Amino acid sequence: MKLRQWRLDEGPLVAFTAAAIAGGGVAVSRPLAWMLGLPPSAPGRNAALAVFLLVGGGLLFSLLHLGRPGRMTLAVRKTGRNALSNEVVFASITAVAALVIAASPLRESWIRPLWGLLSLAACGLLISLSWVYSIPAQLVWKGLPAFAPLPPAILFGLTMHAAVANVRPDAAVRWILLLIAIDAVLWIVRSLRVEIVRRLGTVVYAEIMTARGRVAGARFALLTLLFPVAVLSGAWFTALAVLGLGILVDRFAFYGLAVRQTSESEVARVETIIRYGVRI
Repeated sequence: MKLRQWRLDEGPLVAFTAAAIAGGGVAVSRPLAWMLGLPPSAPGRNAALAVFLLVGGGLLFSLLHLGRPGRMTLAVRKTGRNALSNEVVFASITAVAALVIAASPLRESWIRPLWGLLSLAACGLLISLSWVYSIPAQLVWKGLPAFAPLPPAILFGLTMHAAVANVRPDAAVRWILLLIAIDAVLWIVRSLRVEIVRRLGTVVYAEIMTARGRVAGARFALLTLLFPVAVLSGAWFTALAVLGLGILVDRFAFYGLAVRQTSESEVARVETIIRYGVRI
């Protein structure tokens, strides 16, 4: 199977969601990092700059997916009623708040409240990111798999804060290992759902679905095997790079292994029930 055959129309969305998960995770995990003794200093302007570059860059990538970039301003008008609108608004607030922390010479007494605001906005971003893809017609994305971005987001944030602080607190490592286990369970649920529903709907990308074993293997190797090894070895920046690549593969799998419920697939399912008397 040649890689050039793996056509994926949602390439910009892969980049956007991967960047939003990583950047949102850095912001959301900041209060948790403080409670775990990470990082020792308050301002965290470099971390805020990372949030701005990731989330802001992700928004730019998302514009590539729009036929007319001006539609993004129209989406804002439906804030509160539409998950996509909420996603755009929370991403914008997150990017702006991160830029303020990174660029403004504020007193340290202002930093923690601003980080609190930034963390809340990033939390809204990650939740709305999950709600956007809880679509009934997308058979793989329904239910629990829609919330799969949350563990990798917090993992990326805690790993970045630990890398910058250059320490290895046992409490942070325990949290990371717990989140890895939760993420592995969610990935198993997603993989099983793909196997169940790929015969019930219309596979969006047949070439990628055929190679689902390799995609799943790459994702498992990066997030479930190599990443914890790097963490336990104290190689935080290596762990961060492995995790970032794993999140990209995860988002590729999310879109590439999609299965839609169409009128044709529903007719085929009903015909199978009538012909064989078996519900599938």
